[in-house]
Amino acid sequence: MRNETAEDRKSGQHEGKPGSNGPTQVEVFYQYKELLFSIAYRMLGSAADAMKVIVSAIRFRAGMAA
Repeated sequence: MRNETAEDRKSGQHEGKPGSNGPTQVEVFYQYKELLFSIAYRMLGSAADAMKVIVSAIRFRAGMAA
């Protein structure tokens, strides 16, 4: 088993956890990161604000809301 790279995550060629039936939350995040960013950027007009919203949403989803 090799280490996954950012390119693997983009292409969907990385391996999930052994024995898992579906993607992990991290895998789903990387799959939709560019789409989420583009939507947030269009709504907010700032790259920094868009990234803050995405990070906050991921933390909220993972139960780490601050």
